[in-house]
This record gives sequence, structure tokens and C-alpha cells, in this order.
Amino acid sequence: MNRAHVTWLEYALVKRANEARRCHLDNGNSPQEPALSEAEKADTRAFLKEILQILPLAGLRAFEIPKAVASPEAADPAIVPLAKGAGPDTIIVPAQKEGFERVFLGEDCWHAVRISGGMLDRIKYIAGYQTQPVSAITHYAPVSRIEPYGEEGKYKLVFSEKAKPIGPIPFADAPQGAMQGTRYTTFAKLQSATRLSDLLGKS
Repeated sequence: MNRAHVTWLEYALVKRANEARRCHLDNGNSPQEPALSEAEKADTRAFLKEILQILPLAGLRAFEIPKAVASPEAADPAIVPLAKGAGPDTIIVPAQKEGFERVFLGEDCWHAVRISGGMLDRIKYIAGYQTQPVSAITHYAPVSRIEPYGEEGKYKLVFSEKAKPIGPIPFADAPQGAMQGTRYTTFAKLQSATRLSDLLGKS
């Protein structure tokens, strides 16, 4: 392999990582596709295929195009009310201002989320809790699909529409540290809550 082949592999892997969106790329440069003959490109593509087959065996899945592990397709609660006593269907995630505005509101998704076993098929909504200085749940969105994200058993929740304002539902008298991780509740409780502690009891 010569320098052009290696540059093409870098170009192809960065492109693939951008398409997969399973990780955050630190490098700001997007390499340009070098000029290769069709024969050279075919050889290099075969090498790339081998790389993409081997990396998951080493636990690196950043280049795999994610497939949804759940597709909740949340029902409109105004049309199909949730059954009384139904289990949790809403995940509450803490978010700092910059990430909340850029990802939750700007990209219509939220990622690097740990989800408890058994909850993947139950989550229909996501609510965003903005940390200090806001210290309140301010938006929610229906979840379209849930995909693997990164290498550590985390997930990406993709919204089916733009996040909508709610409340705000302030931290108020909730126990200290109550929103240091994800929490679960029902959408019905989320709609009626006036403070965070209304959501933290049994759903």
C-alpha cells in the first residue's frame, strides 16, 4: 500500500464514521478523496471491507451503521390515552445548557444514554431536565427509534418530531442528586407534574 491508498482509507473511514453517527469525531478535518485508478480503488475497497469486518471483533463498532433496537412510535395521548396504572413509558435525561440546545433541540435526538434492562421496548417519550441554572424539565419529545451509540452499551434516542416545551417542572424539593442520571416516569404524570418530586415516586 502506498500513501494514496492509506489516504483513501482515512477518507473512507471518516466518511463512514460521519454516516454512522455512533461517536463524536474530534478531528475537524474531512480528508479529500485521493485520485486512484479503478483497479487501485477496488483493491483498497476490499481492504476496507476486511477492516470493517475485523473491528467489531475487537469491540469497536463506531463504523457500523446503527440499526434500531426499538421503534416505540409513541401514540398521541389525546387519541389513545394511557391505561391507568401503566408502567413507565417516559425517560427523563439530565442535560447541560450547551448540549441541550445543540442536540436535544437542534438535532432532535439525545445520545450516550444508559437505559435500564427491560425499558428499551417501553420508552415512548423523552423529557429533558436542564441542569443549573435552569434546574427544571423544560421540553419533551416522542421517540421514533432507539439505536446503539458508542462502545459502552449506551443508546441514542431519535425523536419523531421537534421537542415541545412543557412546564417548566422545577427541581424544587426533590432529594439532592435526584437528577444525576436518567429517571423514568409515565407521560401522564409528566403532563400533570408541577415539581420534579411528583415524578420520582412509583410510576
